[in-house]
Amino acid sequence: MLLQDRGFLGRPDLVDVERRLVLEADSWEFHASKEGFRRDCERYNALVLRGWTVLRFTWWQVMHRPDYVLAALRAVVEGSDGRAVRAPELLWTA
Repeated sequence: MLLQDRGFLGRPDLVDVERRLVLEADSWEFHASKEGFRRDCERYNALVLRGWTVLRFTWWQVMHRPDYVLAALRAVVEGSDGRAVRAPELLWTA
């Protein structure tokens, strides 16, 4: 989906316009260079500054930690303002 919002123009992986929620699945294939990392940071900031909630997951998390992905999505969706209502312990593992 092409997303246009106040000067932002891009194709996030998944978008829920009603919730102003963007999901990104990142992999090393497209994010392993300094330039790719710079673009990702600017894209993330541009969305957040326009009021979007952006959740970023690695390919590995999506494939091997679906419980982590689901817990993050539930936490955001349950929040009335698009922000996580709680931070499940599994959302941070050092």
